[in-house]
Amino acid sequence: MHRPVAAELHIACETSTTYRVLYRQRSEPGAAVTPWYLHDTLRVFLQQFESAWKIDLILTRLEVGSRQVLDLGYVDAERVARVFRQYAHGPLPAGASDALAEVSTALDEVSC
Repeated sequence: MHRPVAAELHIACETSTTYRVLYRQRSEPGAAVTPWYLHDTLRVFLQQFESAWKIDLILTRLEVGSRQVLDLGYVDAERVARVFRQYAHGPLPAGASDALAEVSTALDEVSC
């Protein structure tokens, strides 16, 4: 059954081959933020949700240090979970979630 949720992906470049990704469901107040990381798989990961031209734009912005927020409200929650299990590594190691919390806070401030 298709069950879209109000959700976002917050993406930031950590190194030239590693990306920090926060999956944030906004459907429930106080919903948890799930941190993940991707090594060399961001393009393939994004292909599951975005068109090719948009992926190129996202990757270019990430390369120059911009953070990206993608609206996944149109995607079934089970599909998102399946894609994360296939391509992502995580949740992040201990201590890394503090840095991600800072990224999330900064992204919230930018989007307000």
